Amino acid sequence: MAKRTRKSALRSWMYAGVVVAGVGIVWASRRRPRIKPGQRLLVVGDSMAEGLSPYLKALAADDQVGFASLFKRGTRIGYWRTRPEFLAALDPSPSLVLFVLGTNDQVGAHTESPREAAELAAAAESRGARVAWIGAPTLTQGNDLADSLERVFGREYFDSRMLNIPRAPDGLHPSVEGAAGWARSIWEWLH
Repeated sequence: MAKRTRKSALRSWMYAGVVVAGVGIVWASRRRPRIKPGQRLLVVGDSMAEGLSPYLKALAADDQVGFASLFKRGTRIGYWRTRPEFLAALDPSPSLVLFVLGTNDQVGAHTESPREAAELAAAAESRGARVAWIGAPTLTQGNDLADSLERVFGREYFDSRMLNIPRAPDGLHPSVEGAAGWARSIWEWLH
């Protein structure tokens, strides 16, 4: 019973989050990565991936998509390129790898981040996976990195700056309803 209640609560937050975020998927007509029943999704990232994962997992289960996630708080893009756990998660190859990274690269001059992102994507693609990048929400420090990543990934880039994502008290991470709405927007983009 408790498990069913938790699932119901997750879904309630996801739907409420969409309303709170005021999401209108303007970019829906763009070609984008697709995920279908029977395929496998791997989410890799930092604390933003951690916040999205429970909601993406629930949405994946609803659509009969296999789901796995790897996240570590405070990580930058370059951290994941040669991590054994990342390379192990690529065997067997997931259908799609969603990278949720960049928030920690926005602070400071990390000019190598777009190159590192391309190398990270190439590692996944070399194992047969398709890749997509989930851009970090806008921060008060600016978001020049998002423009660079959008150039690298093109139509496989989800621009989170377009969303009004409610924040947790720390002012950085999404609130519960913010993460739920953000996950729902990403899932709609994947379909």
